[in-house]
Amino acid sequence: MPKFFASHFGLLIWRIFIALFIYTLCRAVFYLYNHDLLAVDSASTLGRLFWGGLRYDVAGLMYVNLLVILLSLWPVRMRERKGYQRLITVFYFAFNLMGLVVNMADVAYYRFTLRRTTLSVLDEFANEDPFAFLYFLVDYWPITLSTLGFIALWILLYRLVGLREPKKSGYGVRRSEERMTSWRYYLGHSTLLLVFMTFVVYGIRGFRLVDRAMNINRANVYISQPQQAAMVHNTPYTIIRTLGKPGLVEHVYFDEQKAQSLFSAVRKANPEAPHFGSFKGKNVVVIIWEGLSREWVGSLNPDVDGYQGYTPFLDSLIAHSYCSLKSFSGGTKSIDAMPAILASVPKPMVSFTTSPYASNAINSIVLELEREGYSSAFFHNGTNGSMSFDAMAKQLGFDSYWGRDEYANDAHWDGTWGIWDEEFLQFMVNKIGGFKEPFFVTEFTTSSHSPWKTPQRYDKILPQGKIPQHRSMAYTDLALRRFFEKAKTQSWYDNTLFVIVADHSISGDLDHYKNSVGVFRIPIILHDPSGQLAHLDTETIVQQADLFPTLMALMGLERPIISFGHNIFDPTSAHFAVFGLNDTYQMVLGNHVLQYDGSEVKGLYDLSTDVRMQHNLKDSSPALVAELLPKLQAYIQEFHGRMIHNKLLVSSEH
Repeated sequence: MPKFFASHFGLLIWRIFIALFIYTLCRAVFYLYNHDLLAVDSASTLGRLFWGGLRYDVAGLMYVNLLVILLSLWPVRMRERKGYQRLITVFYFAFNLMGLVVNMADVAYYRFTLRRTTLSVLDEFANEDPFAFLYFLVDYWPITLSTLGFIALWILLYRLVGLREPKKSGYGVRRSEERMTSWRYYLGHSTLLLVFMTFVVYGIRGFRLVDRAMNINRANVYISQPQQAAMVHNTPYTIIRTLGKPGLVEHVYFDEQKAQSLFSAVRKANPEAPHFGSFKGKNVVVIIWEGLSREWVGSLNPDVDGYQGYTPFLDSLIAHSYCSLKSFSGGTKSIDAMPAILASVPKPMVSFTTSPYASNAINSIVLELEREGYSSAFFHNGTNGSMSFDAMAKQLGFDSYWGRDEYANDAHWDGTWGIWDEEFLQFMVNKIGGFKEPFFVTEFTTSSHSPWKTPQRYDKILPQGKIPQHRSMAYTDLALRRFFEKAKTQSWYDNTLFVIVADHSISGDLDHYKNSVGVFRIPIILHDPSGQLAHLDTETIVQQADLFPTLMALMGLERPIISFGHNIFDPTSAHFAVFGLNDTYQMVLGNHVLQYDGSEVKGLYDLSTDVRMQHNLKDSSPALVAELLPKLQAYIQEFHGRMIHNKLLVSSEH
């Protein structure tokens, strides 16, 4: 029974206030759960994030409650009826609880993407079994309990205030109904509706009338680091604002000649570069390791005293391989990896496979090697269609796809994502033995993924680690060891170049990876059994997009390609990495990282002396900004222009 009563307008205000209060609690939980990644260094910074978040919450709630607002203030006689009020209640909780659930889900999901979920996530997981995600409720039980607590609190507060009963005259005739027949009633309540809808528009615009309306990018006003934008946003807002989002905006910073002199995506192998043609005609096996952060690998963390890591086999392989300590992923999701690694199409801002440009014609190392007589196959432990990897494999030119269906033995299904890595890698090595040489094979692992399961038979063998990811990575490392043990017995092994690369990084336990650059650090390893590539490189910056042009050079192929990377081994190339986070581009060049949102420089940091990125140099080093900025702008101009105009093939130049 309500303790207080209010008019239609007062009741609506109360209900919106409740929602705003709950959203603020969600933001508090978001901060408490992810504070180690957010780099909030002062109370004033935290206050600014909450203040900015309040504006986004108002905007998000105006979107979510638009129908409720209209029903509550629409000047009709039936508003007084209990059935009408029940309908408002149903819509109110249906829409708002959906908003609450996605908001709270992002408390956990943020640790994987460092951004709020957008509409593209529906495309990303469109082919997944929705019931497979129920394990999140158990694995992230504090978030589940918090969500249930917020729902209970929401219902309790909602019931505190009810609709005031219309007063009756002495003859039992409702005075309000008498007024309903009056033009004054309709005029007054219609005016109230129009005034409030003006406030709704005002709120959606972020309380801005004289400037552009608030958008997702506006969060940069309140943040000091790109990863903080997700704390300002709320998930209902980012999902709604990406409905029908057109994609990239074309930037023209320079005339064509100047832009091309700074950065051109047309890439042709330099025959004078080291190792050019050394692997001509050799097989290639690319293993994309799910969630392989540099953090997990002991040999890639020499600066951490006593740190052994959780990938002992990978450490032993690195000792006889090429690997750079300055390697980066191009995106934060699994779907970003294949285009970047195999086609040199990274994701500074939009995921290629779920963007408006997914149908663009693209080239790939698969197609280039097909012209040299290579056969090709793509392996993925997951259910066929998962992440649309099968469709991407076809677009990249693979001859065949091998997934859960082809494995045909669900006794080895992990119950969530795919066939266990150990069994599937053994399946792959057996299949490779029947392929015509030379071949190009790619495998995308699955086991080292939340909920971080491992086979029970290894419960007493694998290290527990400090966090669940440690044990999961150790399992995939063991699976990789078994793969190589079997591969070494095959006739094709010595004639094969192996590439091991992460799809993306995952935040873990070490603090110096918990910043907007550290979360992109991954291993990129080229292993040749003969050892001619063996080198632990401490200087060269390497990114996923470098692999396509690098393999072209190693194979001795001089055909021009479109690539947003460079040959790793070419000393005449500019070696850098570009990746985006929350509408901010980040370019790592030399020892520095430049952050730029397309119109304004947001940060400049010296990674050699400030690994945690706590000292912004953008104002104190204008000469360095002036040196780096044109290079990043030229890259953006080239990347956006080619994506928008479907010019990812050299033939599209003419």
